[in-house]
Amino acid sequence: MGNIHEELKRLPNSSFSHSTASRFVVRNTARSINTARRAGRGLSMKMDKVVFKQDRAVRQLDRKYEMLLFKFGGGVHTTAKRNQRYRRKRKPDPKLIWWNGEVYKRWAYSEPGNPPFAHVNPVLRKAISFGVDMNSLSVSIGPLPRTRNIAALLEYGGSQTMNQNWKKDDKGRLIIGPKHRRTMVVRYKARPYMRPAFEQVISVTLPTLLAKSGLNQGLKNTIIARAQESIK
Repeated sequence: MGNIHEELKRLPNSSFSHSTASRFVVRNTARSINTARRAGRGLSMKMDKVVFKQDRAVRQLDRKYEMLLFKFGGGVHTTAKRNQRYRRKRKPDPKLIWWNGEVYKRWAYSEPGNPPFAHVNPVLRKAISFGVDMNSLSVSIGPLPRTRNIAALLEYGGSQTMNQNWKKDDKGRLIIGPKHRRTMVVRYKARPYMRPAFEQVISVTLPTLLAKSGLNQGLKNTIIARAQESIK
């Protein structure tokens, strides 16, 4: 087991990466995983049968990786949710009016470049999840598929065609109502929430997690180096 970290260092496709879902990956190919685990198997003969026994050290290594991935995933998950601060009250907006003449009260929006606010029913905040895959030694973190469209628009910005209110009254106030809508292209400015959480946990939390992981120093160095490269 002493040469596993050297095996990982030589892998050309070992990587850390994050995508729309801010995927954190400590990835080894299936070949390398099998090689590492075979190194910890012992061969014994018993009653004319060949019995493969998995070495205790291999099980311990798998457990250490699993704990690291769960703690990292949980850290990004919690940070991404916490950064979406609650705004529970609507405020009157003098530029908006209901179709019946009442002043419209709207939710507060975060400034572009900052995580979005969470409101009374924070769909996006509740939809963030993570899962560990020990076959690929990876953890995927991000919003669930049901929020895919709005999640990507908030994370990176972009445009989407939607039905929007457009008509204004004689005072220049936008009329909010079902009879005053038309199809329009709506442009969103980026309000990232997964990438900042991902980068924060890599910079602040990951070194502590590695220090407590029980992994050998070679593996720790490889993991932290590739993690830091992914956020440059």
